[in-house]
Amino acid sequence: MGGLKGTDGVHRFIATLGELFDTERFEVRQATQSGQIAFAYGYMQHRVQRTGQVFRSEWALYCEVCDGRIRTYKMFEDTAALAAAYNKGTTTTIDSDRFTSGLAKLKEIDGKAGEHVIDALKDIAPDLARYTIEFPFGDIYQRPGLDLRSREIATVAALTALGTAQPQLKVHIHGALNVGCTRTEIVEVIIQMAVYAGFPAALNGMAAAKEVFVERDAGGSPDKP
Repeated sequence: MGGLKGTDGVHRFIATLGELFDTERFEVRQATQSGQIAFAYGYMQHRVQRTGQVFRSEWALYCEVCDGRIRTYKMFEDTAALAAAYNKGTTTTIDSDRFTSGLAKLKEIDGKAGEHVIDALKDIAPDLARYTIEFPFGDIYQRPGLDLRSREIATVAALTALGTAQPQLKVHIHGALNVGCTRTEIVEVIIQMAVYAGFPAALNGMAAAKEVFVERDAGGSPDKP
């Protein structure tokens, strides 16, 4: 499941799958266990919400079990069939693992704000929407070297310095607050950009931050003051 970890990660992963597919059929044809190893296989059929195409595949599941609980597992399916069902009407192919883990990461950081950005591209440039999920959130944000808080601080700084990305800056200020950054830190990093990107960029960034703070106060969104 890429970078998804723990119970919360499992819940996010399942929620994401629920938004991508409608399960029409799921069969367990055989299951067996020997000691700490369990194995099952069967057949599944899902309808891809985005294209309306049906994805059919045999599946197999390998689990390590300890004290009656699943410690680790791997599931195998026909990813080529999934790609064919998902990609109807697009010019390129999907990497299902990158897309699924990337979409879950986007929702973890940006919530509905990130989804709105993707939804706005679906009718005109669905491939661009997919690239926006797979590369930043399916690849870069999954790397272990920085935590989400640090990545969002860096993103706020970069978007402020650009000076031409106010909508994206607002999305990531929300995201930074969602993952534990404080409003004081947001303000300070924007002030820091006045030194390296100029006062106009910093002033525009501060205006975006003010709008975000007002939106969150009005909507009751929690963050650290």
